[in-house]
Formats: sequence, structure tokens, C-alpha cells
Amino acid sequence: MSGGHWNGYPAGGKGGTADIATYARLVGCPFIHIHTRLHNVNRYGSFLDNSRRNRVSAKREFTVEKQTVYQGPVLEVDHYRLQLPDGKEIERDIVERPESVLVLPIGQKNNVILIEEYDLGAGTWQLTLPGGKVIDSSPDGICHQAQTELREETGFRAGKLEKLLDFYSHPGYISHKVHLQVAYDLEWDPLEMEDGEEIRVHTFVLDEALAATRVDCRFDPEAALALWLYAEHLRTLR
Repeated sequence: MSGGHWNGYPAGGKGGTADIATYARLVGCPFIHIHTRLHNVNRYGSFLDNSRRNRVSAKREFTVEKQTVYQGPVLEVDHYRLQLPDGKEIERDIVERPESVLVLPIGQKNNVILIEEYDLGAGTWQLTLPGGKVIDSSPDGICHQAQTELREETGFRAGKLEKLLDFYSHPGYISHKVHLQVAYDLEWDPLEMEDGEEIRVHTFVLDEALAATRVDCRFDPEAALALWLYAEHLRTLR
């Protein structure tokens, strides 16, 4: 059990009273909050039960059964049954997608090249970046796939590719790793587009592209993240 005087606001820095209260809540440690602004006292947790709750997230190593409930050409849906260390069983459905590459093309005068595609899921046209499924997840394989997607979807080849970040997209229910690459020194060298693709290519000043990310439903969220990460990267170089 613990207690303390606290104004109820977030911590002003690491290790503040708010952080201590948050940790106590996580591990199930009861505590008394003497509220210095509202001048009242609140109790959190049970003071009669001395046991602390061990909170454990569902992890893949806890899997006792896995069943593929849907298999398509692009993704599959797997149903997991997991047993936690305390013996409790839970079930989760995970969309399994192959790793993909996302390419941010940088043109002359630090302009960015965006593509616009009709998003069948959203039912609208959205600005996004060239990208696609990774066949070979080695560094060379990722660069090769980045060049292929860039040439097919924009018509340009990159003289230089630079990794910006790897991240997981919607990891709560989708298993999907994205390799974000920045493409420099562009030169016209197109490949044929895949059948069924209707792609509009646009050149934006970076600030204009960033402004477009703030328009409701205008931008693919992964592409928007890529632009803001690149803008921050430029800022740190100055």
C-alpha cells in the first residue's frame, strides 16, 4: 500500500507522482490519493487483498492452438488460442500480411512525389506512396523491391535508396512489417504498371504535402507518417 499528496495532473517529468500512481495501478498495488487541488481523498485498489495482480499481455509464445480461417492471395486470417501464465485462456484473430516496402521519392528542390489511388476499402481516392509486397526481406531484396515499385508506379528509378524506418502497421490485430525507404537522385526509367492499377502521379512541395495530411480522409496514414518522419529527419540535419 502507498499514498501521497498529488494535484492529479500528469507528471512534469520522468518519475513524477503521476508515473508512480500509474505504475501502482498496473501492478495492482492499492494506494491513497490525497488530492491537493480538490481537497479530497480517494482510495484505489483493495486494501483487504494483499495479493497483487500480475498483468501479462497476450504473446505469441503462449499459443496453444492456431487455425487459419481465411487464406487469400494477399493476406490470411489466423485464429489463435492462447494460455496465459495464470492458466486463463483467451482467443484472438490476427490478419497476417507479408512484409511490404514503402518508398518516399524525393525530386528536385526537395519536392516529394506522391501517387493517388482509389482505395477500395475506404471507397475514396487517397494520396499515398509507391509500395508493395516484399518477396525477399534481406536488405538487397528490400532495395530491389523498392526500385521495382517506384519504377512501376511513378516511372522513376532511384540513384540512391536510404532506409528511414521499419515499423509495424496496426499491430494490435494485423501482423504487417513495413520497410520505409527514401528514394533520391530520380531519373526516368519506367516499368509497365500491373493490370488493374490506375495511378495518378503528383509533385508536391514538402510543406504542401504535409498540409494535405491534415485533411480528413485525404491521406493514407502510413504515407502520412512517412512524410512527417522525413520532415523531422530534415530538421535534425539542419
